Amino acid sequence: MFLKLLLEYIVYLPISKTLSYWWGVGSMLSLIFVVQLLSGTILVMYYDYSLGFDSVQYIMYEVNWGWFMRVLHFNGASFFFGLLYLHLLKGLVFGGYRLKVVWLIGIMNLMILMLVGFVGYTLVGSQMSYWAAVVITSLLTIIPFWGDKLVYFVWGGFSVTKVTMGLFFVLHFLLPWLMVIMVMLHVIVLHFNGSSSYLMGFDGCDMIMFYPYFWVKDFVGGLLLILVLFFSCAFPFVLGDTEMFIGYDVLISPVHIKPEWYFLFMYTILRVFMLKVVGVVMMFFSVIMFGFCILLEFNFLCYKVLWLGFIYIVCGLVWLGMNLPELPYISLGVLFVQVYFMVVLCVFIMDFFSKLLIE
Repeated sequence: MFLKLLLEYIVYLPISKTLSYWWGVGSMLSLIFVVQLLSGTILVMYYDYSLGFDSVQYIMYEVNWGWFMRVLHFNGASFFFGLLYLHLLKGLVFGGYRLKVVWLIGIMNLMILMLVGFVGYTLVGSQMSYWAAVVITSLLTIIPFWGDKLVYFVWGGFSVTKVTMGLFFVLHFLLPWLMVIMVMLHVIVLHFNGSSSYLMGFDGCDMIMFYPYFWVKDFVGGLLLILVLFFSCAFPFVLGDTEMFIGYDVLISPVHIKPEWYFLFMYTILRVFMLKVVGVVMMFFSVIMFGFCILLEFNFLCYKVLWLGFIYIVCGLVWLGMNLPELPYISLGVLFVQVYFMVVLCVFIMDFFSKLLIE
């Protein structure tokens, strides 16, 4: 029975002839997810959350091949987020949001991964990761009535301590297994309903089998990913921050507290708003709003142009997040954030009037 399902959903899956390498990003995501699970499982055997930074150094210098597993896991997280953002972009450009259930499960996976990425980053125990944990967990204070109590509950006291790291360690270990279930559900629903295609929203004609016609594209993409991932070990911390090599000091905070690059666009959105509540709400909405794309019914060429232009806006937000919150970066941040939300709003407005014209 299992073999039959495997053959039906993977090997002999009917797909459109128009699928390009863009559709191979999903397979690459599955591959990097497996790499992260395996490398993370090995690291768990040696990591001690109560030691934090010292435990990471022990893995790097004392455990056989520990440095390789740690670097693989560290860079794998960046590749994971980068590929996931490309996967999201592909869905926006080619109208994948019209597969409503598949799209919503994918957005939920993105939000779970962001939580996993954040708690995993704090476990390094470095100067930057510690203060990032302090800043981000403090955002819970915006919740009316229960905000302060919730922060103290997460901290396990009146500041970020080893108890906090214990909670984050448990979340970082358990949530990926929840993602395994969500990813399987995502793939099953996708293959049951049929994938989107290059020319149309859904497959309906000119179908071919995944094997032996399309698997080569997935194989090439997976091979390229593995080669780049292993090559990144030659430059292991090029995507990291200099503060990650310093153990945390509760008395001295970094001059510029910032997250990893894959969270920088959200960080820029957070800091451009004067009111903390508004900043936090808009930061979360910047991701959640993509879930509302299931309300879109069309995928005109002008939509594609806007979504492709959206790339430059996000890259601009990432670059602004790298810089100190001072002029001219604050002013540019306000401009880029406005354009970020306006692009999405324009797509919804055009879709609304398109419905009226057609009716």
